[in-house]
Amino acid sequence: MAAWSDTNELIRWGTPAGLDRTGDSLLGRERELGQIHDFLSDPDGPRLVLVRGEHGVGRSAFLKAAGERLRAQGTAVLAVDCAPGDGEHPLLLALRLVMALEEHRLAAERRQPAGQPVARALSATDRRDRPAMNTLLRAALAQSAPVAVLVDDAQHADPESLAVLRGIDFRRLVSEVPLVVSAARHVERSTGGVRGAVERLADVAGARTVVLPRLGPEDVTALVARRLQATPDAALARRAYEVTRGVPGAIDALLTGWTRRGEIRLADGHAFLGARTPVPVLPDGDRFVTALDALGEPCRAVAAALSILWPLGCPPSRSRRSGRTRTRRAPGRRYARQPPCSTRRKRRSTWRTGSRTRASWSTVNARWPS
Repeated sequence: MAAWSDTNELIRWGTPAGLDRTGDSLLGRERELGQIHDFLSDPDGPRLVLVRGEHGVGRSAFLKAAGERLRAQGTAVLAVDCAPGDGEHPLLLALRLVMALEEHRLAAERRQPAGQPVARALSATDRRDRPAMNTLLRAALAQSAPVAVLVDDAQHADPESLAVLRGIDFRRLVSEVPLVVSAARHVERSTGGVRGAVERLADVAGARTVVLPRLGPEDVTALVARRLQATPDAALARRAYEVTRGVPGAIDALLTGWTRRGEIRLADGHAFLGARTPVPVLPDGDRFVTALDALGEPCRAVAAALSILWPLGCPPSRSRRSGRTRTRRAPGRRYARQPPCSTRRKRRSTWRTGSRTRASWSTVNARWPS
């Protein structure tokens, strides 16, 4: 077993763990992959499928796996990715869809591009003519050769393009082009802005929704084992689940921080983590930090307060029967039994007041509650 000092420095043993990200197969998504495969393989199935999930849950990886499965069965796939800032350009997503579908149609028919539909779409974009773009996109979907279009990160798309998609009756549209739209799902329901526009896509007649949940404890353990290429001990697996709440992106960020500092050690094919190892600091560019920044105030102030209170545990509660005071532990405070060679002292919190990066881990547990 591992021997740890009271200052959480590892006694020389084992080797530092590395992080392996080469595994492409998904964990815990078999049911959802089968569901979306049934939707897209059915000739009478829905032409619009929404893939929803919170930040870091693995929507992009899921969409990539769905696309690879479609290609394996001989279906052509077009990928359209949205990026931050797209929402500032009206009808940009609709224009990109028309251009991609027209290019695919001409390639399938082996014809030279005439440029008329694309030129009309560019003109409609310049004029911000939503009805004209609606007509052009409807025609592109109906006339294109068989293909599946995968749109990722639609939460960054412009509201005008999402409104165009909502205006298409996919039940009456005779098309061999299923459209799969992936977007981040937030805890609270919004009725305005891009977030509300994405949520209203679920109300389109004939649309179906596939929701990606968080991973369970067993899947988290399997993911940690895959990343470390070693079997994690029970304490490491439990702490990874408690801190990240089963969000795959948070698991990768957590393991990255620990392995960079050499906190996880390997011995005889097993991975170990010290009981008093602190949660690593997330970099400013991490997806959870940027998501916290995007919330603005007062969310950042609340997260900063949580960064102080959460490591300290829950307040003591008084038992109704005995009247005795008992202390409840917060998630992430159940530590593994320490080796006899270590001495126990009162742990001091290393979380900094107002730290944005420390607060982001509290956001994983507070803003995305279980």
